[in-house]
Amino acid sequence: MFLSDASIRRPIAMSCLIIGLTLLGLNSWRKMGLELMPEVDIPYVTVMAVYPGASPNEIETDIAEKIEDAVGTISGLKHVSSISMEDVAFVILEFQLEMDVDVAAMDVREKLDVIRSELPVDAEDPVIQKLDVNATPIVTLGLAGDAPLDELFDYADNALRDRISIVPGVADVEIVGGAEREVHIALDRDQLAARGLSSMHVVEAMQSGVRLIPVGRIRESGTEYSVKFDADYRDIERLGDLELVSADGRRCYVRDVATVAMSTAEVRQSASVDGQPGVAVRIIKKAGANAVSVAENVREEFDDIQARLPGGMDLIWISDNGSFIEATNASAWTNVVQGVVLTALVLFFFLYNLRALLVV
Repeated sequence: MFLSDASIRRPIAMSCLIIGLTLLGLNSWRKMGLELMPEVDIPYVTVMAVYPGASPNEIETDIAEKIEDAVGTISGLKHVSSISMEDVAFVILEFQLEMDVDVAAMDVREKLDVIRSELPVDAEDPVIQKLDVNATPIVTLGLAGDAPLDELFDYADNALRDRISIVPGVADVEIVGGAEREVHIALDRDQLAARGLSSMHVVEAMQSGVRLIPVGRIRESGTEYSVKFDADYRDIERLGDLELVSADGRRCYVRDVATVAMSTAEVRQSASVDGQPGVAVRIIKKAGANAVSVAENVREEFDDIQARLPGGMDLIWISDNGSFIEATNASAWTNVVQGVVLTALVLFFFLYNLRALLVV
């Protein structure tokens, strides 16, 4: 009742107050980003550890339990749970609400550094991630066409990722589907047995023979030159010239016991665009960035990328959250206007005074 009484008794003062509040609101609205969910820090930290070729039981005993024991003494930790699957373990850490997530992630990283030597040698370094409700793909693109899947993946990974990553507000670009190129060495079991070799001899030859080693520096007339041993191969066929040495000292070459060819990695995930195999490109925005602005910036870059696509490729705009957020915002404004109009009609019905109605 205070606002209504003051509006009727002191219309000029209340008008000035409302005008001031309106100007402050307009200034805040001008600086405010448009987002579907509020920016909050959820006190969850996840640890992902990859151990290729391990079974779920090995993952649990060799990875998950050691990580749980290491992080169990962190201050502010509320609950620990883990999921062990083939090749990978997920450890989910829940902290107290008042705990700073950045500090918690740093504490987890320090604990994992201490036990890194206790994890299996073949296990990859654990990846620590904070839970961000807004760190989700806001734009999804599809790359398809008549080109082979490996070419689509190469273009998406090398060209599209670089072009889109520099768009303001973009934090990461995920590539889903396609076929990544890799070198395949098909061993001949009979030839290996005839020379007294095993597959480990070939693995050791590849690890020691294909590498880049800095060996020092040379100074001459005040100029310093770096020296390195460059054993990176430019031609796939040259890999067959690597030497193998058997247990009894006999020498042969990789080409004598194996076939070296360029192929593609095993396809573990796939994407299709309009029923045609292709590559999906998912764009994730930075924390605190305006989702609508990021989607608009990506669309501007999309038009330029589409005009420069190689032959046989077609880039398709599949979906974006920016349109949904704008529609949600427009719906909210519609509800606000309807509420104001209905309130004015009710006030006019009871007051039956146009001047008092305008003041209120």
